[in-house]
Amino acid sequence: VRHGIGVVGPTGAGKTTMTDTLASGLSAVDVKHVLLRMNPKAITAPQMFGRMDPTTGDWTDGVFAVLWRKGTKAKNQNTWI
Repeated sequence: VRHGIGVVGPTGAGKTTMTDTLASGLSAVDVKHVLLRMNPKAITAPQMFGRMDPTTGDWTDGVFAVLWRKGTKAKNQNTWI
Protein backbone atom coordinates (compact mmCIF):
# COMPACT_ATOMS: atom_id res chain seq x y z
CA VAL A 1 0.00 0.00 0.00
CA ARG A 2 1.52 3.27 -1.05
CA HIS A 3 -1.17 5.82 -0.37
CA GLY A 4 -4.41 6.23 1.48
CA ILE A 5 -7.06 8.71 0.51
CA GLY A 6 -10.74 9.10 1.20
CA VAL A 7 -13.38 10.75 -0.94
CA VAL A 8 -15.94 12.54 1.20
CA GLY A 9 -18.75 14.95 0.54
CA PRO A 10 -22.50 15.40 0.61
CA THR A 11 -24.96 13.28 -1.32
CA GLY A 12 -25.05 14.15 -5.00
CA ALA A 13 -21.70 15.98 -4.98
CA GLY A 14 -20.22 13.74 -7.69
CA LYS A 15 -17.89 11.52 -5.64
CA THR A 16 -18.72 8.36 -7.61
CA THR A 17 -18.57 10.13 -10.96
CA MET A 18 -15.20 11.65 -10.08
CA THR A 19 -13.62 8.36 -9.00
CA ASP A 20 -15.07 6.47 -11.99
CA THR A 21 -13.78 9.14 -14.38
CA LEU A 22 -10.33 9.15 -12.78
CA ALA A 23 -10.10 5.34 -12.89
CA SER A 24 -11.21 5.29 -16.54
CA GLY A 25 -8.69 7.96 -17.49
CA LEU A 26 -5.83 6.21 -15.70
CA SER A 27 -6.84 2.88 -17.27
CA ALA A 28 -6.69 4.47 -20.72
CA VAL A 29 -3.09 5.68 -20.29
CA ASP A 30 -1.69 3.13 -17.84
CA VAL A 31 -2.60 -0.25 -16.37
CA LYS A 32 -6.23 -1.11 -15.63
CA HIS A 33 -7.71 0.45 -12.49
CA VAL A 34 -10.52 -1.36 -10.64
CA LEU A 35 -12.74 0.13 -7.93
CA LEU A 36 -14.06 -2.03 -5.07
CA ARG A 37 -16.60 -0.18 -2.94
CA MET A 38 -17.98 -0.66 0.54
CA ASN A 39 -20.09 1.49 2.84
CA PRO A 40 -18.50 1.42 6.31
CA LYS A 41 -21.50 3.21 7.85
CA ALA A 42 -23.78 0.31 6.90
CA ILE A 43 -21.95 -2.37 8.92
CA THR A 44 -20.45 -2.83 12.37
CA ALA A 45 -16.69 -2.81 13.03
CA PRO A 46 -16.51 -6.64 13.42
CA GLN A 47 -18.43 -7.05 10.16
CA MET A 48 -16.03 -4.66 8.43
CA PHE A 49 -12.68 -5.94 9.76
CA GLY A 50 -13.47 -9.44 11.00
CA ARG A 51 -13.92 -11.14 14.32
CA MET A 52 -12.74 -14.09 16.36
CA ASP A 53 -15.23 -16.56 17.77
CA PRO A 54 -14.52 -16.65 21.53
CA THR A 55 -15.66 -20.26 21.84
CA THR A 56 -13.77 -21.90 18.97
CA GLY A 57 -11.04 -19.33 18.32
CA ASP A 58 -11.90 -19.33 14.61
CA TRP A 59 -11.34 -16.10 12.70
CA THR A 60 -14.02 -14.82 10.31
CA ASP A 61 -12.86 -12.24 7.78
CA GLY A 62 -14.82 -9.04 7.46
CA VAL A 63 -15.82 -7.19 4.30
CA PHE A 64 -12.64 -5.08 4.22
CA ALA A 65 -10.38 -8.12 4.64
CA VAL A 66 -12.17 -9.92 1.80
CA LEU A 67 -11.89 -6.89 -0.50
CA TRP A 68 -8.23 -6.43 0.44
CA ARG A 69 -7.44 -10.07 -0.38
CA LYS A 70 -9.33 -9.84 -3.67
CA GLY A 71 -7.43 -6.68 -4.61
CA THR A 72 -4.02 -8.13 -3.80
CA LYS A 73 -4.63 -11.28 -5.84
CA ALA A 74 -5.45 -9.27 -8.97
CA LYS A 75 -2.44 -9.07 -11.28
CA ASN A 76 -1.73 -6.43 -13.93
CA GLN A 77 -4.16 -3.93 -12.43
CA ASN A 78 -4.38 -1.36 -9.67
CA THR A 79 -7.20 -1.87 -7.20
CA TRP A 80 -8.83 0.89 -5.16
CA ILE A 81 -10.95 0.00 -2.14
